[in-house]
Amino acid sequence: MWGTDILGLRPVFFPKLTVRAKTIRETSSLLLLTSATAANPYIDFDMAPGDIAKLQDSGVRPKDAVDAGFTRVTSSEAAFYLNRTDTGDLEGIMVPYRLLGAGISHCRVILDAPVRLKTSKGKLVPALQPVASTNWLYYVPGTTPAVLADSSVPVLLFDSECSALAGVYKIRLAS
Repeated sequence: MWGTDILGLRPVFFPKLTVRAKTIRETSSLLLLTSATAANPYIDFDMAPGDIAKLQDSGVRPKDAVDAGFTRVTSSEAAFYLNRTDTGDLEGIMVPYRLLGAGISHCRVILDAPVRLKTSKGKLVPALQPVASTNWLYYVPGTTPAVLADSSVPVLLFDSECSALAGVYKIRLAS
């Protein structure tokens, strides 16, 4: 499927159909993108335009969301990651909590539509985390053990992952 990049400037091939790229390449000498082409994470991401708009409303740039590993998940994928029963209304943006090395320690899902849980006392819940999990620290991309060990580096506390990404970007702009 063809579309445009984040800025709407140039045509790109969406990654979900890269399997067909070889067939397309054979039928047209103008198409050069194949499955062997190195993926560009800033073009080959799987968030919908609505997801990008939602994140931008929170002050998060698409580049920062990609760097942080934000990804779109279906309701069944969200249920799997959150150890919950799939009720069909859990789709949204998954926010991984990465370990300081490789891997993911925790995640949350920012839901497309808030849900009411039995345990939420009738309130709508806009984001979910795994059942029976506690609060976790969210480290923005680029955080290393060396930075955490350096007592001269200031610690910034934010109320959400999106606020942290937006805040760090604004602080970098100011300095």
